[in-house]
Amino acid sequence: MVTPGITIKDRLRVLQPNDPDAYYASRELVPSDMLNDINRAKIVITNYHAFKLRDRMELSAVGRALLQGRGGDELQTDETEGQMLQRVMPELMGMKNILALNDEGHHCYREKPESDEEDVKADERTEAEQNNEAARLWISGLEIVNRNLGLTRVIDLSATPFFLRGSGYDALRRLHADARTVYPDWVAVADATLASVTSIAFTPLRSATTPVTSTISPAMSLSLL
Repeated sequence: MVTPGITIKDRLRVLQPNDPDAYYASRELVPSDMLNDINRAKIVITNYHAFKLRDRMELSAVGRALLQGRGGDELQTDETEGQMLQRVMPELMGMKNILALNDEGHHCYREKPESDEEDVKADERTEAEQNNEAARLWISGLEIVNRNLGLTRVIDLSATPFFLRGSGYDALRRLHADARTVYPDWVAVADATLASVTSIAFTPLRSATTPVTSTISPAMSLSLL
């Protein structure tokens, strides 16, 4: 499971079967006769920042220049993909057919080179650039997992399943065409909003060139890498 930050990562520790406050029994998420099965599961909860390849050698600019030598190739001191995976998810090394869950999955997308949206306002540009940088790191990390270990499926979980402004896509467009919601009608969406499960519910839109589109949140959307 990949999260957007350390705080959310810490809150999700209750999904670890060996955690004292694990939800599987207390919230009856798993039948009692299957608790032993869930205890055998290998679950890794991390934040997307951990996917960034770290520098294995702390060198000053002068030290790096001395080791590199005049006219030499650039010194490569970053982790390899395998070393990053060993650091982030040692429990999964050697395993195949891994399921990935993206919490707040609307932060994980591939930036579109040719934008579908109007120019981003100056005061929104910095935030858009930060969002795109985070999205690149997040999805690149999943691609590394897929290349080295193999991902069976990636499931995006989000209460706002729409592209972020500045991503290059229409900001009101769903992340996935096959998005599914656990709140199937507007009454349930209102209940979800009151329960703080979702923050924004968009109303249907119609224009001369665009058909009616209902956008309901929250949603659980499925995609394959």
